[in-house]
Amino acid sequence: MEPADSYRGLKFQKHFLTPLPPRVKGFLLLFLMAGLFIFHGCTAILTARAAVSASTGTSLYINGELQTDYYAPIDRVWKACEKTARDMRARDVFVDKEYRDGTIEATINGNNVHISITYKQKDITNVGIRVGTLGDESSSQFLHDLVEENLKTAVKDNS
Repeated sequence: MEPADSYRGLKFQKHFLTPLPPRVKGFLLLFLMAGLFIFHGCTAILTARAAVSASTGTSLYINGELQTDYYAPIDRVWKACEKTARDMRARDVFVDKEYRDGTIEATINGNNVHISITYKQKDITNVGIRVGTLGDESSSQFLHDLVEENLKTAVKDNS
């Protein structure tokens, strides 16, 4: 007859508090830490996805701001962002432009919009768009799509 704590050669723990092997402890600790990180109530939301257009790079949605790299010089990207604000009939527009970066703050359709433009490399410019106080990813994406379209239009006009 087999002992009560085994069945067909398998050994069972006698109770729940029996010490676990170090490998299992490590896995559980990692699992708990990952769970705490994922379900913690922090405001940083990071969603990364690859853009499908040839003129844009990776998009990141961080703390309510959608950031995208455009493969164009900062002057062309700046003009495309200004045209986007004009096309959307922005009001209360405040522009702060410097050599390597700048911001456009405006009110579009009753929402505060913050556009930050930053030089990264010769032909790479980062644009971050936040719509509203907490951010609206779909509205920010819509404005990025308009910026991209204005960039394409500017390239066709220059050709």
